[in-house]
Amino acid sequence: MQNLADSMLNLSSLQHGGGLPQEVCDLAEIGSRAVAVLQPRARQAGVVVHLATEENFTVTGDPVLLESLLVNLLDNACKYGREGK
Repeated sequence: MQNLADSMLNLSSLQHGGGLPQEVCDLAEIGSRAVAVLQPRARQAGVVVHLATEENFTVTGDPVLLESLLVNLLDNACKYGREGK
């Protein structure tokens, strides 16, 4: 619920000319959290999820939105991916 509320506030800010929060984010850490969230669903769907990143892989952005993006991509892979791939 908190992520949904934050997303709505960010959308409102964008619509009114404001910017999104920007910070240096560890993409490997965000990816690990996203994989952990979707791992049970992936197993159920027969989809193999493997995270391979470089050390100190950082980007500038909103960590909540980046995690949401990765969870959404992984969820789509679970829904539409082929079993065992």
